[in-house]
Amino acid sequence: MQIVSRTVVLMAVIVAGDYGAKHDSVRAFSQAFGPHVPVHFSRPTLQWQIWSPTSRVTHVEMKIDSQTVDAKYDDDQRSIVYTPGEPLSVGPHHVECKATFDAKATFAKNWDTSVAPDAVAKLADPTDLQKQLLALSNAKRKQLGLPEMAIDARLDAAANAHAAYLAANKLVGHEEQPNCPGFVGLTGGERCESFGWCSGSWEGVTYGESTLSEAVNNLFDAPYHRVPFLQPGPTLFGSSSADSRTTLLFGSSQAAGVTVSPADGAVDSPVQWECHEDPNPLRGHTDKNLSGYPIVVAAFGLGADKLQVPTATLQTTAGENVDLWVQTSANDEFLTNAAILIPQKPLQPSTTYTASVQLVYGDKSETKTWKFTTAKALPPNSRAR
Repeated sequence: MQIVSRTVVLMAVIVAGDYGAKHDSVRAFSQAFGPHVPVHFSRPTLQWQIWSPTSRVTHVEMKIDSQTVDAKYDDDQRSIVYTPGEPLSVGPHHVECKATFDAKATFAKNWDTSVAPDAVAKLADPTDLQKQLLALSNAKRKQLGLPEMAIDARLDAAANAHAAYLAANKLVGHEEQPNCPGFVGLTGGERCESFGWCSGSWEGVTYGESTLSEAVNNLFDAPYHRVPFLQPGPTLFGSSSADSRTTLLFGSSQAAGVTVSPADGAVDSPVQWECHEDPNPLRGHTDKNLSGYPIVVAAFGLGADKLQVPTATLQTTAGENVDLWVQTSANDEFLTNAAILIPQKPLQPSTTYTASVQLVYGDKSETKTWKFTTAKALPPNSRAR
């Protein structure tokens, strides 16, 4: 799995104006911007994500090659955005952005991008295969009580390019090499940007399955790869598959909240999991590839990237404790906003369990307690990367 998200905190000095007395500085957060890689779509949305928890954006400005364009501030995306009405010319372009908060504090961001010679002016409509992958992924979210995701043409294009690259070169994984046919970008983030998607993204890749349903199931069952499925708010999505190589791309939702999987009240949770995930969550615990079905707890929102779990338990209704391997950002370099609770042995079929975790992140502290019941069916092998 590959996650692309970068956040920095900015401080601005007050801009002189008709406010007389001295004002406090405005604290703002800046995350995504771009594209700043060669784009293969000549009408890419130019975006700078910037927001403040205490102040309001009162003015924005964007220039492309020194020409002012009609950029707007999108509250949902917390970004200055502009989509060209006409294709940008092939070659380099310079972007300048400014955001003013409360009519007194201004931040600026400049970057360079370029339009590739093979750039298209319109992205393709979703294929039946891509619609099917969306439906299968949304079925997982429905089980968790989460809203459906919607297709985004940019994410579809990036996923399609990567699946085609992997198939053409008989490869698996996230990285691409410039000397290989079909190269678009080294990382999932670069490939998304190359089609105009500049916000945070999550990429899951799996291979070897005989059906699309099996591919989605394998990505969901693998605990690291399950995290983007758990985003609590409206989320955009892209996907593709070629030669049994499937790529799913999830846009990062701005919604805050905590999601657990298996969900509260679930009645068909698998009892065991055969690990073929990369990275391997069982590393350091056992030399076997078999465990109880992993439980995932994911927090989203400001401060969630430092999720701590002081305590975590799993019990049967009879009060029998289940031995767990508990992984968080404190002991797992691949985790930030999520915790994985792995039963050390397969769970009992047709049994109700109570899970309880204490969560600490940002300025929040809470305890989540919920129940789920196992089913008899075993999950398919997972090959998630």
